[in-house]
Amino acid sequence: MSQQREEGRIGAIPASQDRSAALRAEPAAQSQAKPAAAIADEFQRRVQFSPSYDRRAEGYGIGNVRIWFYLIGPAGAVQWQIGTNWYVPSAQEHLKALDPRVQSVLENSLAGNRYQPQAWDLGYHSREPLYDYAREAGPSQSACEVLGGDPCYYDGSSLNAELLIVPFLEGGDKAVWEALEAYYRHTFEGQPWPFDDAGKLTAATTAKTGAVEDESAVGNADAPNDPSKARGEAS
Repeated sequence: MSQQREEGRIGAIPASQDRSAALRAEPAAQSQAKPAAAIADEFQRRVQFSPSYDRRAEGYGIGNVRIWFYLIGPAGAVQWQIGTNWYVPSAQEHLKALDPRVQSVLENSLAGNRYQPQAWDLGYHSREPLYDYAREAGPSQSACEVLGGDPCYYDGSSLNAELLIVPFLEGGDKAVWEALEAYYRHTFEGQPWPFDDAGKLTAATTAKTGAVEDESAVGNADAPNDPSKARGEAS
């Protein structure tokens, strides 16, 4: 998995320089079966790590390591962002030195995140406005780095981001890319909401994306829990 360390910027690492990707591709090329995580040629995958920081001396706070998964296609990009409980040493010492009562509050609020990443965002960067309110408001960014400097219409949801946590823990990056491809096709191509309540891809979605189906991965193909419909958005 490629990693770019320059803070605040996103850049693709050419496939020719990504030796691990090449090694992973060799056995897949020898197999006649479609890989479970096959991503159409129209997509580009990127992973970005944002470093932890301690900027208290500058009047700011501390921050943890954050990770973004981007799937980029002709119509735009979709992303999944997660947070971690990883901090630079000085920030760790700061947290350990907090008043015990404050530590207790943090322990109670973040207890689940000891064992899994924090779901921060599942969203999209669109080259065109998808809804009337976006058209009226104008681009979220005039020069979106995810889209190579083009204008960007962005929207996302931390609640929807939770859907990918368990699939990620159980299936690794393969599960993330499958979910992001399905979410891309829902967002930009009008396909049905791809997830069931447990974050598994629905039967209809796995049939379209080529993802491997098993009993635990098959949900209601009608996907009645599409949150976009709850917001009154067009599908």
